Amino acid sequence: MQRPLVPIVRWLAWGLVAFAGGWLFDALRLPVAWLLGPMVASMMLSMLLAPPPGIERNGSMVGQWIIGTMMGASFSLTALRSGLPHIPVLLGLIVFTAGLCLLNGWLLQRLAGVDATTGFLGSLPGAAAASVALAADLKADQFMVVMLMYIRVLLIILLVPVILSPWVDAETVAGAGRGGRVFVSPEPLFT
Repeated sequence: MQRPLVPIVRWLAWGLVAFAGGWLFDALRLPVAWLLGPMVASMMLSMLLAPPPGIERNGSMVGQWIIGTMMGASFSLTALRSGLPHIPVLLGLIVFTAGLCLLNGWLLQRLAGVDATTGFLGSLPGAAAASVALAADLKADQFMVVMLMYIRVLLIILLVPVILSPWVDAETVAGAGRGGRVFVSPEPLFT
């Protein structure tokens, strides 16, 4: 009878650790605190103590459904109209980015021994859930795809504010937002 409770307790423990990571990063006013904090806390827990609880295929599909719904619901006709004049440039950038992803996948294959499909999917910007789902369908290494994406996201989130902070005025950036906190340090984080 106690066996079914074990996965629930493990999920609650992981949830609490992830929440604590988000809270800590938010308290430290780090960028994208509620994305990066739980991610770093979960990575630390996974490396130091225990593997994550298993996710059933249906659970993964529900997560993808929620993310897809949130992304679709945030799209508006106004956004479409404002983006129409920029479609040629956007299409060019998409082709350019896909080329860079192919190049990165090829380099990962040649230099790190990662198969080309895994390297390509791990190099795609954004769309982590879709890339992992594609990795499963294409028989690529799902773990490596996730690790490549997380490492890239961590580097971008940690380095971009540090690199851009000397050139960006925090008041200007905060005024451009919709009342949300924007992390741009008025002084470089590291000297």
